[in-house]
This record gives sequence, C-alpha cells and structure tokens, in this order.
Amino acid sequence: MQRQVQLALLLFLVCCASIVHASRHVTPSLSNSSLPCGIGGLDFSSLSGAGISTSDWALYNFYIQICAPLQMTPNFGPLKRGLCSTAQDGWENASVCRVNQFEDTSVSMGRWDENGEVTWSIIGEGEREDGLAGASLSLNSGVYNCTDDAGASSQPFSLTLSFLCDPSYPTPGPIDIDQDSDPCHYDMSMRTVLACNGRHGKKEGRIALE
Repeated sequence: MQRQVQLALLLFLVCCASIVHASRHVTPSLSNSSLPCGIGGLDFSSLSGAGISTSDWALYNFYIQICAPLQMTPNFGPLKRGLCSTAQDGWENASVCRVNQFEDTSVSMGRWDENGEVTWSIIGEGEREDGLAGASLSLNSGVYNCTDDAGASSQPFSLTLSFLCDPSYPTPGPIDIDQDSDPCHYDMSMRTVLACNGRHGKKEGRIALE
C-alpha cells in the first residue's frame, strides 16, 4: 500500500513538472487588437508578430516586430546580453529596437500602442521616385530618448516603415534603411505582395527573428 502511495505521488509530481515546463513556452498574444495592421484595404495582419532583423552595415542592428511588441524568445541574442527587453522602464510595448554593434547598448525606437502615435498612410503611385505604391507605418518610442549633441534627451526616436507593392516578393523582401539629417528618425522600406491591394493575390509571409 505504501509503495502504491509513493508511486502515485511520483506520478503527480512528474505531471506538475510537465505543466510548469509547458507554461514557460506559451507564446503570449502578439498584437494589440485596438490598433489596425493596415489601411485602405491593405492588410498586413498575416505579418503580426513576424520578427525582422536588419542592419545599416555600419554601426547598428535593428530588431522589428510587425504590428506587435517585441517578443523575447530564449534564443534572442540581444536579450541574452540584457538588451531590447520590454521589461525595462520606458520600453513598454516596444516593437523596434536599435542595437549598437560595438558598444552593446540598445534604444527603443518605436512602440506598438497609443503612446507610440501609430499612424498608417497610403503611398500612391508616383509619390516615390521608384514609382512603387503601398502603405507606410509611422511610430515612435513614446519617450524622450534621442539625445542631441550636448547629450540631452531632445525628442523620441521615430521610424517610418514603408510596405511597397512588389508581386515578386510573396514573403517580405530585405529592408532598405535611410537616415537623413535627422539623427532621431529612420526611414525603412520593404517590398511585399501584401502591399498590392489584392491585384496580385494575397499571400502570407513571415521572417524569423534571429
């Protein structure tokens, strides 16, 4: 009888351990349902939570989560070094992280909530020099974390990400990065069939977060 009780207790503990282990790998809800993931018939919700990493090939790496806060997975390199964590003060709902490759520091460049002033705009044909149409997403960090030459925080970081219609990209293509004279703002763009307003069909695309 005592052996049966011990066996039953052992099975109970194994079961509990399995439940705890599984709970550590539950993926939280990615998107903020109060914010749109597209505009004017262009729907980018299939990219919601898709992680993108890119670089300016000089100083910075960028980590971007589409239409969602950054999701910190155990194999996410910057998180292992204490970077890009949404648990930091001022990083709530951060969806864009810029990492200095040499100093190993990071800043939030945009957040997926009302404080990030999330704005969608239509890009009409002929508005860009390359003639590509689509939609753009603008957002900012929601905190004054961009410093001026004197080292004082002057304004929030901000980002405009353009989704450009290109039917040759069933999944989003590489991100092009452009920064003009404003050190606090970046313009980025990617080509995707999702920006083609249904003229070429709509396909889901996901990019793995490194």
